[in-house]
Amino acid sequence: MVVRVGPSSRAGAPGPVRSAGPTEAQLGQLLARLLADANGDPAHERAVREHLAASCQRYATARVREFLLILIERDVRRRLSGA
Repeated sequence: MVVRVGPSSRAGAPGPVRSAGPTEAQLGQLLARLLADANGDPAHERAVREHLAASCQRYATARVREFLLILIERDVRRRLSGA
């Protein structure tokens, strides 16, 4: 999603610009990679899905969105490792 906010109420001052975050396809690819690491373990697969959803929710309101996919993947892997 790309949200562009026009000029603020101050004359000539640009408003914030939000760039696109990860797409559904990119999140699907990330999910596939993480599930492959689960080696078919249903408990691990469930944990992957739960942590991915939690990480996406955590970054849903991030102002800078260019690196969200990397941050989400790192967050999920950290949660899975128990760190």
